[in-house]
Amino acid sequence: MAEIDYKNIIHELSRELNKSIKVIAKELDEDKNNLYQITAGKNGISVRMANKIVEKYPHINIDYLLYGEGKISLIADKKMDNEILKELRILNKRLEQIYLLLKK
Repeated sequence: MAEIDYKNIIHELSRELNKSIKVIAKELDEDKNNLYQITAGKNGISVRMANKIVEKYPHINIDYLLYGEGKISLIADKKMDNEILKELRILNKRLEQIYLLLKK
């Protein structure tokens, strides 16, 4: 079984999102050092971290994050990328609002 190159996966995530690792960490409400530990090859991507990434960026492929399988983005057609991302962000916001209401 080949070793998974998690540091490359994080760098590819950064390129896919067109955001720095520091910005991604902030958006995930995660200590940036956790992501830098991965890019340094000291840690892998935990299931918890992968879930946080996919919650925030629903077009990211969780299998790619955890196992290096497939492509990083679930969206094949980049032309549709922005439209789908807008819809996903709206849905994600609505889900967050519902979650907060249910939590009360």
